[in-house]
Amino acid sequence: MEKTKLTKNEYLDSLDPDNLNLEKKDLINFCNKCIAEWSKNKRANFKFILSMELIKSGVRLTPEDVLKTVWKKILTWFWDLQYQNALAERINGILKQEFLLYKCRNMAELKQLVEESIFIYNEMRPHLSLDMKTPNQVHKKDLALSHQVFH
Repeated sequence: MEKTKLTKNEYLDSLDPDNLNLEKKDLINFCNKCIAEWSKNKRANFKFILSMELIKSGVRLTPEDVLKTVWKKILTWFWDLQYQNALAERINGILKQEFLLYKCRNMAELKQLVEESIFIYNEMRPHLSLDMKTPNQVHKKDLALSHQVFH
């Protein structure tokens, strides 16, 4: 069976607070699991353990309906964070694999190489996902279309 990938809106719709089956005990159990893991190295994780204990106290004092709303906001933030992280990793990979092919001698040389790489990526390198156009060609076309629509 093939998994279908949800769009952001489908994902957010599935997080309707009334449909979430989370209860206080679930969140407290999650906190306890984190604390148990971090307790393996209490000295290094002291701040995290203390923070999670405070979160547990907050969960105990917060009404269920408010917790569900907060949970939806946390999951929305997580979705956005995953997307941003994936995009950053993709760009980082492209820079490393296609442009940063030799070791720079100093920061000025590295800065120059990154600037040139970004220029090539946006102005000269065709992208398969953009029908073999550059990002700036697509962006300029979008700007021209929006200019025609609004004028």
